[in-house]
Amino acid sequence: MKMVSMRPDEISGLFLQTKFMDTNSLTGQTISKKISLTFFVCLLSLVFSLAGQSRAAEVVLLYTGDTQSFLEVCGCADNQLGGIARRATMVNDLKLSYPNALLLDAGSLFAGDTVLDQLRCKIHLQAMKAIHYDAANVGMGELRFGQAFFETMRDSGGIPFVSANLKINGVQMGAPVRILDAGDVRVGVIGVAGEREIEVHGMAMGVSHINMPDGITVVLDGVKEAVAQLHQQTDLIVVLSDLDREAERDLVQHIADIDIVISARSTEATHRIGNTLLLGTHPQGKAIGQAILTVESGQVTAEQITPVLISESIGEDRTVKRLVDEFYNLVQKNSALQQTARPRFAGFALEDQVRQGTNRYVGVETCKGCHSAEVADWEHSHHANAFNRLLQKQKHYQPDCVTCHTTGFGYPTGFRIGKDAKRLTNVQCEVCHGPGEQHVRRPEVRNIRRTPSPDLCQRCHDANQTPDFDTRFADMLAEVNHKGHGSSHAITKSDTEQSETELGRSGRPLVELFVMADCPYGIRAEQTLAPLFRKLRDQIDFHLYFIADEADAKDGASSPPVARTTRTTEPGCQATTATGTGRFRSLHGDREIAEGIRQTVVMSLYPDRFWDYILCRNKSGIATDWRVCATQVNMDAAKIAELSENDAGETLFAENIRRANLLGINASPTLRVNGRDVKTSSHEVAQFICRNNKNLPFCADVPECLSDRDCVHSDKVGLCLNSGTPHAQCEMRDPISFQTTILNDATCEVCDTYPFIRSTLSLFPGAEFQTVDVNSEMGQDLIARYGLDRVPAYVLNNEFEKTARFNRLAHHVRRVGDHFVPSALLTPIARIFQGRDLRGVDLFLDVRTPVSLSIAEQLLQWVKKVNAPGRLRLHFVGDGKQNALFQLAQQTTPERVADALLCHKQKASSDTSSVENCLKQMGIAISGKDNRTAIRATARELGVTSLPAVVIDGRFVVQAEGLKRTESLFYRLHPELFQRDRNTLRPSGVK
Repeated sequence: MKMVSMRPDEISGLFLQTKFMDTNSLTGQTISKKISLTFFVCLLSLVFSLAGQSRAAEVVLLYTGDTQSFLEVCGCADNQLGGIARRATMVNDLKLSYPNALLLDAGSLFAGDTVLDQLRCKIHLQAMKAIHYDAANVGMGELRFGQAFFETMRDSGGIPFVSANLKINGVQMGAPVRILDAGDVRVGVIGVAGEREIEVHGMAMGVSHINMPDGITVVLDGVKEAVAQLHQQTDLIVVLSDLDREAERDLVQHIADIDIVISARSTEATHRIGNTLLLGTHPQGKAIGQAILTVESGQVTAEQITPVLISESIGEDRTVKRLVDEFYNLVQKNSALQQTARPRFAGFALEDQVRQGTNRYVGVETCKGCHSAEVADWEHSHHANAFNRLLQKQKHYQPDCVTCHTTGFGYPTGFRIGKDAKRLTNVQCEVCHGPGEQHVRRPEVRNIRRTPSPDLCQRCHDANQTPDFDTRFADMLAEVNHKGHGSSHAITKSDTEQSETELGRSGRPLVELFVMADCPYGIRAEQTLAPLFRKLRDQIDFHLYFIADEADAKDGASSPPVARTTRTTEPGCQATTATGTGRFRSLHGDREIAEGIRQTVVMSLYPDRFWDYILCRNKSGIATDWRVCATQVNMDAAKIAELSENDAGETLFAENIRRANLLGINASPTLRVNGRDVKTSSHEVAQFICRNNKNLPFCADVPECLSDRDCVHSDKVGLCLNSGTPHAQCEMRDPISFQTTILNDATCEVCDTYPFIRSTLSLFPGAEFQTVDVNSEMGQDLIARYGLDRVPAYVLNNEFEKTARFNRLAHHVRRVGDHFVPSALLTPIARIFQGRDLRGVDLFLDVRTPVSLSIAEQLLQWVKKVNAPGRLRLHFVGDGKQNALFQLAQQTTPERVADALLCHKQKASSDTSSVENCLKQMGIAISGKDNRTAIRATARELGVTSLPAVVIDGRFVVQAEGLKRTESLFYRLHPELFQRDRNTLRPSGVK
């Protein structure tokens, strides 16, 4: 009930009335005196009691709201606020100072729209129970996963939910009120929900688990009844509100006696309307509101409102942290939960194309083909290492984190947890510029984003992760702007001016080889490089390191590598898993670990001869008795065994493997020279060393280059002069700009220009491109002027003749006036203008060449697999008797020619008469007239300029490098047959 208050004059008047009461009516003077004394004593008690009640009381409220079941900061930026384990620590700390404080939540606990979000909300409620919340409001959002889910969480979660006005078909969603003791003050708590739109993040992708129940009513009459109920029972009335601030203002103006409103939808710290104090909250649990209230005569007469920020400096409560870790463990074990990400870039045109199946993510390595300098700049940006931050925090299985640290997560063809170890990790080109398959096929401005908009960047750099985005955007954009100054393969200033930390002892080149002792690729690298390293023994600082980790690694021990993804493209053993029963773990288990320890001991005992032992072991295999090799190379096997089989050997091995783990290297082999990855080729290693250490005696005999590929430099064109001789050297020339006009048809499904553009840019960095549509006036003019018969086609202006490599490629172009037209062979996939109305695939081949036989075998296996033999027609147009025989056989017994051709492929390398034998074996009789001349004419008419060649549907000619893509090209032209063929391969009912 509200506290009773009396004025001093009322108290004194009562006292006087008692003192001068009429005693004559009583039984005597003595009784009168006793009664007077009794009244006096009672009066004094009443006075002191009332005086005590009128003194001010202190009430402390700790409160949160709009937490959205936020569990933990992602750790991808500094000074992030929040984390429920830290919140628990701070609540416990505050309650030490204010043991009677009440802990309240204003609602908006639940957020999200997926099964993963449901799990997160459940874990968050368990954490709130552990923190001992005194009351929590039921907001409208708490019904986002349906009535049944909320009621299950409410009834099992141990959180006292209050709700005075939220009902479903007349059923109250929480207790209307809750009465709590805050020391000497009784506090009544009411929960209030308001009508609101529930944000559904996943709807743009057509995926949502939002299931708002029917029959919801939100009526403020329930609030009036709750306030009236509490008016006589409590000293202070607190409303936990999921209303907006305007609705809260109306509420307190129409319903008297509300002392405090704590809002889940306002961040305004404090606001007064009459005698009512309105308090705001920080979303996602970034702060705990603290209100120290002075309550006197049933009114809040003074207040101190302080937001207590949940900063990174606050430790994590162990009990609650275990709950958060349980959430992570559940997600890590459940692949279905891992795929519940909400795409961050829904609504952008290029990303929507991926959802529609008309575009795909291709990865940074593909972009590098044309944009090597830009990719080199990217490799030194924070974006290029974004996934490593998740690995370090062990959040690489958390969809909400992964979506902003990888490329295309949540979209078809985008990053998949546990599937794409390298290809789409980190924030690659396609995050900012859009999925790139269309641009790769046709590198044109119209199918890519040139510059990301602030709106796109804010899908990840939102108010939570980058609160100062508006003021920092220009600087952030400058950090990732591609100036094109670098190149991952270029000879740059950093190559020739290494810092002291990159060099080995005495300034010698530092060469580090990382292997696994039982990895065949590592063994092959050792066999290849050992002669070179032996020759350079006194001229380089060489180290051989093993890739493994320690089980239950302690501080300072060698933990598993997580900080770096090896960038080598060479085949190797990738340490994605590790096994072992002792102190160490490696990819191939205990046998590999034991040999690694022995080889480490040998390097320690015989630093000048360890290669003798290692090469012997590589030849014999580590499954054999190692003592044989030790004896054979004159080493003390007993001494090696003594060290290898006790703590000394393990200590040496632990120290050895620490280097790989420090650098995050987990691929065998990995070779680094002065801190840079180098391919495990003796020639490339020697070149790399000598490029920056020309004064080494060894380098006098190392040619500077073998081909132009060895003469790469940023912003220059490198030529290898006198290649293949000891006097070979690189000559750097400035690139010459020339214009390449691309003729193409926007409606052609397979007219890709990327291969030509990529190869041209690699040879001619000054090349510039413009695209002209074949149906335009300019396009028709190009066809007539340069005799073009297909698209895509290319016309290079006369500046091309001035380029450094023109003479080397002159035989691949024909001069037309003052321009140049590349050979049709440089356009492996094209649509010809004059074709025939043919359905299916025509293969023109020469059975004397292995490449013709290989493509024939590939296509025959394909059409047999999909049960479509009539889709492929064979045409034998090569010179010589063998082709003539097959062409005649095709006329007489076409149904058996395929088998005869496959027979010939198997025997051709050893049997010169295999054609006759195979035809005879298949029972094919030869007769008829050789008509290869007419078939050759048809081939020329269909645009075939070399053998083998494929023509699809009589109009699309495929040659050279395009041949291996025939099957996928056919399906791009005939998507309707793709599903038919798929069903043939996977009959109905078979998954």
